Amino acid sequence: FFFFFFSSNSSFFPLLSSLILPIELEEMNDHCVPNHPPRLYYFNICGRAEPIRLAFHIGGKKFEDVRVSAAQWKVLKPRCPFHQLPVLEVDCKLYSQTNAILRLVGKWTSIIDDLVFNSIQLILI
Repeated sequence: FFFFFFSSNSSFFPLLSSLILPIELEEMNDHCVPNHPPRLYYFNICGRAEPIRLAFHIGGKKFEDVRVSAAQWKVLKPRCPFHQLPVLEVDCKLYSQTNAILRLVGKWTSIIDDLVFNSIQLILI
């Protein structure tokens, strides 16, 4: 019940649901465009990507919210690091793992400071 009640298509998230952009998944890392806004790939639900989406909005940084259907996921899965979503595409590089992406977005948007970010880099090693 919780999962469907708080989906991004519900009326509780009109801003987020209006930002869904139809992007062909063939673009993922094949036709890379440097300096392009980051692309966040996740299913058409809140799930693990919702904190990342909210961090982008809180920090005021533009991004493309790519919603992946079940059929598209079959094609996309082999290209994803760890064969998992969410995946963040930035300057032709793919980043995975929700908490790592969330910390990265927090650094870009200045939600977290340098001291915290340096400790995060140690955690990722």
